[in-house]
Amino acid sequence: MIRQFKVKVNKKDYHVEVEEMANEIAISPMAEIAKRKMENAASTDSYSKKKKTSITFAAGTKCELKAPLPGTIGNILAKEGKRVQAGEKLLVLEAMKMENSILAPATGKVESISVKTGESVLSEQILLTIVC
Repeated sequence: MIRQFKVKVNKKDYHVEVEEMANEIAISPMAEIAKRKMENAASTDSYSKKKKTSITFAAGTKCELKAPLPGTIGNILAKEGKRVQAGEKLLVLEAMKMENSILAPATGKVESISVKTGESVLSEQILLTIVC
């Protein structure tokens, strides 16, 4: 059965015809794509479920930690000369109204800190150096 409707969109009238389908559900191609994406996302591991991996460096290797994105240094937890463990929070980078924790990639000793609290940094700017 075909039904006719008058629809107003942005103050403009449209006359449309809609076909009623008995006991059938019509799914648009875009809805089908969205459904598949949701199913794929649910079946794969989410970011929070991923196992943390540690990186192994040769003894004496210098690791330069760089800003992943532009922002402002919020809080510096590391101290020069202090020994840090892999995954330890070293500083906080505030960017896009979010606080991003910068973690130690490996166990080592903080050799130098190149930034100060409140300083604006660019993407890929060196924040601190660790000797592994």
